[in-house]
Amino acid sequence: MIEAELIGNRWALTKPGRLYLLAILLTFLISYLVNHNLLFMLASTFLALFLYNLAMLKVQFNKFRFHIKNPPELFARRIGTFEIHIENANRLLPVTHASIQVEVEGFDEPLTAPLAQLRPGREAALTFSLEPEKRGWLVLKSVVAESANPFGLVSRKQVFKLEQRLLVFPEVLDHVPELVSAEDTQRGFVSQQTGDYQYLAPYQPGDDVRMIHWKKSTLSVRPVIKKDLVRMRTADPRVFFPDTCNHFEQAIKVLTTWVLRYEGFEEWAVYTTEGLKLPNHRDQMLTILALIQPVSSAGAVELQRRGYRLLFASHIPA
Repeated sequence: MIEAELIGNRWALTKPGRLYLLAILLTFLISYLVNHNLLFMLASTFLALFLYNLAMLKVQFNKFRFHIKNPPELFARRIGTFEIHIENANRLLPVTHASIQVEVEGFDEPLTAPLAQLRPGREAALTFSLEPEKRGWLVLKSVVAESANPFGLVSRKQVFKLEQRLLVFPEVLDHVPELVSAEDTQRGFVSQQTGDYQYLAPYQPGDDVRMIHWKKSTLSVRPVIKKDLVRMRTADPRVFFPDTCNHFEQAIKVLTTWVLRYEGFEEWAVYTTEGLKLPNHRDQMLTILALIQPVSSAGAVELQRRGYRLLFASHIPA
């Protein structure tokens, strides 16, 4: 969980506030020139309302805490959402009618969401929508909380440094070529039997006679067979090799779409600038593809010499 750090606190007169102060000054001036006590009392009342606006912002709008829980699953060029949790650490007064903005690196305009009310000591979650342009890291630079409540005469803005990175997976395509070939679907980690088993059971017609445990069968009237054999996987996976090509980004999108549509891609390995990586599940594969960069083709020679079957980015149909 990343918590935002307060780095700025700004006060500003709103346009209605400037007009309101001008009206107070004119009322004071007129009351002074004509020596009219009623006008002086009226101007004092106006000033009291202005000072009340200042005091309320000072008291109720100064104990925010922001953090992000459970980073979301985002894909490039697809509208996604993330939540920012806001805690009102003030134990006495609620925060009402505030605006929360999130500044995102690479986005011209901040993401904005209204905060209608947050009671003392409570936490709320605001949901923001965005559409990332490309895969990789998306940086949430800061969170800005702003309010002019209750009268809109003075606004107060607090800026919190966030620097939270969200991972954006590659774009998912609507239409892609079929999986490489039927032959390729047979490649990868091949299940093999280790010879170990979980338990023994009496032989039934139709059972594989090769699974008969001959030594144990000599102690029984009926033959017994091995059940639930322990399986192993050979370390001969298919390897995606991200060689440099003109349609590299398109190849990553195609492979990402394959990963989401077909099972078995967790049995692939991926060659990266950091070496060979074997993802254990779909999300790990998508994470690798989100950050992958082209590599030199020189590394492919050694992999092929060791017997790995390579799928080059340049061989994926564009």
